[in-house]
Order: sequence, then C-alpha cells, then structure tokens
Amino acid sequence: MQVNGGCGSSRQISCQTLKRTLIDFGAQLCDKDLEELCAFLNRCGDGQIVAGDLFDIIRPKLSRARADLIEAVYRSIDTDADGCISLTDVMVAHLTHFYIL
Repeated sequence: MQVNGGCGSSRQISCQTLKRTLIDFGAQLCDKDLEELCAFLNRCGDGQIVAGDLFDIIRPKLSRARADLIEAVYRSIDTDADGCISLTDVMVAHLTHFYIL
C-alpha cells in the first residue's frame, strides 16, 4: 500500500533534511551510511524522499488477518462495488449501518 503518490508528490523531504533530522535525533551514522540511506530512499533520483516511499519502508507488513479485515471494511464501505470509495458510499454505508431495523 503506497501512501500519497510517488515522484512529484507534495509530501516529500530532501535527503539533506533527513540527514540533519537523524543527526538531531542522535542517530550515530557515519557520512557513508547517511549517503547510502539517502540513495536507497531517493527512489526518483531527484534528491527528494517521498513520504509514501518512506512509510512503505518503515511500516511493518500487514498480517494476513489484518489485511483481510481492512479489505472487508473497504468492501463494506464501497456500497456500489466500483472499487472506489466516494462520499456517497460513505453516507450510504453509515446510514444503513445505523438505521436498518
């Protein structure tokens, strides 16, 4: 699952900012390690690290049970089964959940 786009996303930080932040938080990384980390995280090659890419790397994988639960919730909200959740889907799912007798 990718959060918020890829290259060109507005949610990104520079490699330099990441380096400064890690140092500020007390990370004990040598310059070579910092360069390798930035090279790995800089998937677009533009010196920027996209938030979604960073989240994908640091977030643990979902267990099968949790992924199944998320999928079931998604399907229950996607009331017209078109694969997208619209405001109408949310309203219909909410209304039917609370008002079906």
